[in-house]
Amino acid sequence: MRRQVKFQLSSIWDKSKVNAIAFESSNRYALHPSSPTDVSRFAKSKRMKLADPDDSLSSLPIEILIGADFYWNFMYSNASVKLSDSLALVPSSFGWILSGSRSHATVSFNTAVHSINVDTLTQELDNMGQNFWNLESIGIQTIQEKLRSSTHNAEHLTNFHQSFKIIDGRRVVHLPWKPEVQLTLSNYDTEIHRFNSWTRRIHANTKLKQKYAKHMQDYIDKKQVEAVLKDTQNEVRLFYLPHHAVKKITNEGIKWRIVFDASSHSPGHPSLNDAIEAGPNLLSDILVMLLRFRLSKIAITSDGSQAFLQLILADEDRDATRFLWYRMEYTSDGNLCISD
Repeated sequence: MRRQVKFQLSSIWDKSKVNAIAFESSNRYALHPSSPTDVSRFAKSKRMKLADPDDSLSSLPIEILIGADFYWNFMYSNASVKLSDSLALVPSSFGWILSGSRSHATVSFNTAVHSINVDTLTQELDNMGQNFWNLESIGIQTIQEKLRSSTHNAEHLTNFHQSFKIIDGRRVVHLPWKPEVQLTLSNYDTEIHRFNSWTRRIHANTKLKQKYAKHMQDYIDKKQVEAVLKDTQNEVRLFYLPHHAVKKITNEGIKWRIVFDASSHSPGHPSLNDAIEAGPNLLSDILVMLLRFRLSKIAITSDGSQAFLQLILADEDRDATRFLWYRMEYTSDGNLCISD
């Protein structure tokens, strides 16, 4: 039966130590030759500390075999230094270890520098890397730090703050269009198909039909949408949005809201979502809010009613958010009636 032992290895260069567990073995191994003279000279010229420096011992006994389970406890992930086609110096916690075949291997001191110029778009890769590391700092970064970390998002926020106007107490904003994506089709055929299908459904459900008509009329009365009275349109940015109702069951009852589908598109043509920037996420981290909630004795919460609909879209972008709906009239008893 082999005995399991626990021991500690340390470097001859510094105080770094690594714990390991191994089994005793009765096997005997050939002596380990010391570093060749040319390798030692190369290491000294580069001020590299070898794990087995060239000394008076011509050969050293092999006393420990390190398996894959402990290998990366000793080795560093830094790049190795290639000495020849078969030899390389690999960094470890004990110093630089010579790795490879020594047969007919010589070390050259001639240094060659190769210059390679590559043109590449690094912005997307930078954003991907930034988003990955942001996961490690969730709840630590403030929203301002997160916004500053992305140059792309910072540019969009700057453009937004410089371009919006305030008219009658409401902000008039522009859609953040992508310069490289163009709306090549109005999506009207897709919209009319889905609108007819949705019409058949609400006509079969009187309660849903009344709720839907009431929501639409509410949009019109509050001037959150407007009817297209004449056939004036922006041919470059013209798009029709399908819409449908979403039901949410709460303690107070059933709530309905209208959802516009900006991801809808005709085959082979971009959607409205494809043509505009997503922009930064302005929501605070849940962890940050929970921690801030515990700082004071009293917490106050509030909610803006239809906050998104308080914005007004600029005239030149409104044709990109068209949708189909019926004319509506009020009956004598005050109910809404959809005109056929």
